[in-house]
Order: sequence, then structure tokens, then C-alpha cells
Amino acid sequence: MRILLGIGHPADVHLFRFLINNLVEDGHDVFVAAREKEVTCYLLDKFNITYHRVSFHQKAISKKLVNYFVRWVRTYRLCRTFSPDVALGVGDFYLPLSIHCDD
Repeated sequence: MRILLGIGHPADVHLFRFLINNLVEDGHDVFVAAREKEVTCYLLDKFNITYHRVSFHQKAISKKLVNYFVRWVRTYRLCRTFSPDVALGVGDFYLPLSIHCDD
């Protein structure tokens, strides 16, 4: 099974790290799309989880708006190349917009 995980916050790393390890051990293809916020990528590196950075955390409202579209386009492209069967994320509303890319 091909699984896409959206990691947008450092807490998500702690939530999904055991799931990721178990899925990889069981032979599933797991792809992690991460947003750089605080120590998210540091934790992913620390736990030896391979990921692709799709965006950075923005504080200004105007930058958040631009970042929304940038992140969605990058997630959509990843979805098209990876073709996941399942996408998981906590409060990650980019994934449902991207998961049906082959329709």
C-alpha cells in the first residue's frame, strides 16, 4: 500500500513516528510531506524518517495566503508522482484536495 503522511507540526512527528516505522517494516511505501515549523524537520531527521519539505511556516497573513497555494501545488505534484492509496494528516486540509489526482 502507498501511504502519504502530511506532517505540519512537531507534535505530528511524535504522533506518526511509530506508525511510519511499523508501516515501513511491513513493506508499505510511506511518503512524508513535511512543513518546516519550529523543529519539525529536526525531529524527522532525528528519528531517521525520510521526508520531502513542501513549505515553511509563515507568520504574516499575506505570506500565509501565498504559502497556501504554494503548499497545495507542491502537495498535488507529490500526489501525482507518488499516487498514494491513502493520505493521513492532522488538520491537513491540503491532502484531501490533492489525493484525487488521477480523476
